Amino acid sequence: MTWVWLWTVLLSICLRCCEGTGSCKQIGCGGHDETCWCVESCWSFNDCCSDFASVCPEEPEISLGEINLLVTTDLHSWIEGRRHEPHFDATLGHVTSALNHLREMARKDRRDVFFFDNGDINDGTGLSASAPDHVTFLAPILQKVPYDALNIGNHELYQRNGYGLLPGPACPIVGLKESGYIDSWEGRYLTSNVVWSTNLKPVGDRYAVISGEFGRRVLVFGFLYNMEDHCDAVEVQKVEDVVNSSWFQAALDEPHDAVVVLAHMDYRDDLVEVLHSAIRQRVGPQTPIQILAGHSHIRGYRQLDNYSSVYEAGCKLDTVGFVSFKKSADGNGLDFEHANITGNVKVMAGALHMPWSFYMQKVIPDTLFDSPKQFAIVGTGALTYDIYPGTFTVDDAYKASPYGNVWLILEEISGEHLARLLEELNHHTRRHRDAPARHPSDRVTATVPSYASSGVPSPSRAYDLIFCDFDLDPIRQHLKPLVGHELQPRLYKPPLNTSSVLEEWFKKQPCAPDFREGVMSAEECIAEGNLGDVQALRQQLHDLREDAFDEAKEDQETVSHLERMSGAAKEAAAAVSDVTDAAARDAFLVTWRERLSSSAKAWRHRRHDGRVDPATLSQAELEEQERAIGLD
Repeated sequence: MTWVWLWTVLLSICLRCCEGTGSCKQIGCGGHDETCWCVESCWSFNDCCSDFASVCPEEPEISLGEINLLVTTDLHSWIEGRRHEPHFDATLGHVTSALNHLREMARKDRRDVFFFDNGDINDGTGLSASAPDHVTFLAPILQKVPYDALNIGNHELYQRNGYGLLPGPACPIVGLKESGYIDSWEGRYLTSNVVWSTNLKPVGDRYAVISGEFGRRVLVFGFLYNMEDHCDAVEVQKVEDVVNSSWFQAALDEPHDAVVVLAHMDYRDDLVEVLHSAIRQRVGPQTPIQILAGHSHIRGYRQLDNYSSVYEAGCKLDTVGFVSFKKSADGNGLDFEHANITGNVKVMAGALHMPWSFYMQKVIPDTLFDSPKQFAIVGTGALTYDIYPGTFTVDDAYKASPYGNVWLILEEISGEHLARLLEELNHHTRRHRDAPARHPSDRVTATVPSYASSGVPSPSRAYDLIFCDFDLDPIRQHLKPLVGHELQPRLYKPPLNTSSVLEEWFKKQPCAPDFREGVMSAEECIAEGNLGDVQALRQQLHDLREDAFDEAKEDQETVSHLERMSGAAKEAAAAVSDVTDAAARDAFLVTWRERLSSSAKAWRHRRHDGRVDPATLSQAELEEQERAIGLD
């Protein structure tokens, strides 16, 4: 007994001593030990403690410029979050939704937002590795993402067929070409220095001029570092040679407002200087140049001159990169801003003021506004919980907005007074660094303001101001000295209130596709949530994966299952059925068997948590639903 007691004590002491090693929870944010660091710069040196992202969350600050760039790089098929690292829960669907929110924010001031990917889409998960060419199942999903331009990476060029010893495509880029993936981007899949070895023609397009919604034109190139160990289907031309070619020099003469280089290379690579120098020499000293780097899987930024910078945004969706630039106030150069948005839903939502942008720009206008002259201001304490993809219930509406404050209206308030009102209501809101905002939407940070608005008021217009009764006193207090008298609002659209508008908005939305086929009735399926595009993209991923799994089952099951397929899901399933190699098929089944099991558990939970009452379904319907997700 004595030895057992002594062993227990020694083990406890050992565990306590070792607990702090490599842990920001023990080291503390801002500190480090001999094994790892808990400071933001650790991303650039690949020496963060394993729990840094969750224990020391960053607050990315997004400052909209004249031109704004959102970028992913080195995805390596990590497009659905990380099951073993819950902090990295953002999917590529969430990024797509973030892009839409960012564009809505920028649209108020007629600013353009461009979205890019910087290569290495494959090699990282079973979604890639289970296909012989590593892209068959992945490519149809990425085609749904609204990228403005894409670059090629080195992993698209690694040999996969043993230089002809094995059947199948030589390398992933061949699969991307033969499947129509490259052509589907209509000239925006860029390979400035990668050509087919058979005819020396570019694999994609050498460059593209892309116009934004408000007319700004960016000249975009896609370069890969001087890769030597590529597959025999292509040749990688040296960057030093390409920048001196006639086509490159001619491209730089095309009309543009900025040059963007998607450069799949370390942001510290000497080739960055080669690219920057060649472009600067041709376009002059004041043309904006933004180089978006990749390949080294780290975060990094450096400014190259007063009108150019280089930025790298991590890997595997641990980071969504943001860069913006605009003319500096003194006219000497550009103000560059960059933000590392961690692949976490809450961090992403905080950076973009979600769900407030959704509530103020969709829910309020769609349920309350009767004319373009109406304008809303709401204190941000009205929302206390987020809105998530999936079925949205009445209970969810009141979790997100529980207070049910009634709506009031003040008519004929000038836009100038509304702008002043917003400024005064938010006077204590944290500004980006300590710089004053030159415009109400000039500085957008991760801190949600005290009051949100449905837009930016025009000083020359008059508006009817809609707000809730909880905000009556501060609004009336700040407006009185502006208009010179006391204002008396009237009740607006009872019985609607700050909670019920959510319910009303969702009732008007279509059901999510996975609920439309009988799992839930139309009455039970109110809508998807504020990130509807996230749900759609995740559903696409789910369909491709599940249908491909089912297709690899016995033939008699496949016949009936194919009747329920559509679109890309059919194509993915057919691709799997063509795999004759038993080991490859078994690898695919093992990879996704656990995901199918999770779907089955989720179905059981939905049946027993009250959202689906089995008693209302016939035995045949129950058996059909269970067969659809593999419970048979």
